[in-house]
Amino acid sequence: MKKFACILLTLLPLSLAAQNIQYHWDFMKERNYPTVTIEMFRPDNYGSTFFFVDMDFADFKDMSLAYMEISRNQKINKSCPVLAHIEYNGGLFAGPNFGGQIHNAWLLGAAYPFSVNAANFELQANYKHILRSGKEANLQLTGVWDTPIGNTKLSFSGFIDIWSEKTFFSNDRVLVLLTEPQIWYNFNKNLALGSEVEISNNFIDDDIHIFPTFAAKWTF
Repeated sequence: MKKFACILLTLLPLSLAAQNIQYHWDFMKERNYPTVTIEMFRPDNYGSTFFFVDMDFADFKDMSLAYMEISRNQKINKSCPVLAHIEYNGGLFAGPNFGGQIHNAWLLGAAYPFSVNAANFELQANYKHILRSGKEANLQLTGVWDTPIGNTKLSFSGFIDIWSEKTFFSNDRVLVLLTEPQIWYNFNKNLALGSEVEISNNFIDDDIHIFPTFAAKWTF
């Protein structure tokens, strides 16, 4: 699943509010289909709101998956650098002869945004509860980054999630890793071309998977 190229940095100026639409072509043999992602990030005086929606088109015709995440970072007080974080995840998937739901999940915890020169980062620690799954709540650690590369038009962004879960392929709790680094060449403030690489372990199955894409992004 794509997550966010736009970093959740509440303390940045309000002018950095942005919305974008991305087109990703997963060209590996296992996928070989397009994904359209819509993102929005909007800070305000009390924190920031972020959401994205992923739409897969596995047969290049009809939508085969719709998945969304929406989250809120809320200031605790003016002087506290740590923010309260709440997040919802969920979606649907369908195939020629099957379909189902991606169970709703709620995350609650804390976020710490910070900057190092021109590079922006955020660290999160959340308890994750997947509804109606029979799975225990577990800790999820998340890191997000967004940084220019030198004085070029290149930028490097992405996220990494690490959590533990009893998966459908294991009766024991395993450590799940999912990361999606993105690199973009920004022709101007609106148009960017680049690539995303989804890297996972114990996410699809108990193996390591690497799925690169060709991508285009338009920021409004």
